[in-house]
Amino acid sequence: MFSGCQSTIAISSMLVTLAVLLSHAVTVRSSTIVSSYPSGQTTVEFNNIAIDNATGTVFIGAVNALYRLDGDLQLLQNATTGPVTDSPYCSPPPLTSTCSQGTPTDNYNKILVVDQSRGRLISCGSVYQGTCESRPVTDISQVTAHRGIGLARSPLENYVAANSRNASTVAFVAPGPISQNSQDVLYVASTYTGQGESGRLRDLVAALLCDKSKDNNQQYRGGNKNNPSMSE
Repeated sequence: MFSGCQSTIAISSMLVTLAVLLSHAVTVRSSTIVSSYPSGQTTVEFNNIAIDNATGTVFIGAVNALYRLDGDLQLLQNATTGPVTDSPYCSPPPLTSTCSQGTPTDNYNKILVVDQSRGRLISCGSVYQGTCESRPVTDISQVTAHRGIGLARSPLENYVAANSRNASTVAFVAPGPISQNSQDVLYVASTYTGQGESGRLRDLVAALLCDKSKDNNQQYRGGNKNNPSMSE
């Protein structure tokens, strides 16, 4: 029994030593900066980062802006996403123009993912109730699709990301339902903020899954106890 205890102590000591060595190694590597991208503006706030695995291109989602960098973090392109006239109580475009409560509002990037199979960047911000845009990975100045009133078949389909700067939103691309040939879709977990116009609609559905089809106009949704699972 005593020898067993000694073995346990010896193994524990080895694990502690290994943990210390690994910790030291990580510290050394993380202190080495290979390249960097200074925005040159002290007021710029970066929110998210995404990488195109096919080309090594780096995308940055920031407040009121998107950036496209090469693998050495040299700026290739940038695009403006805000400020825009908006309010938590306004509907997304084109109905925003009729909202009397709209004021100049910063757009915080909530979702930034690369759709590898279709060569596009999907970004969603805190404005316009968290609606999303699709842009070619080779030219982020072009908006090829926008989930606004014009594309949606119901208001609920517009609201993807959280409509608040401080509310968490997580998203990733993965195969979708088998019934839809497992095509890649964008899975989203969004904080319920209860703010403004989106509150009454987000109450209807607890989980949300957006299909990334060509026209960005399909969606599968999971329900809650009061609203069973449904799909379109």
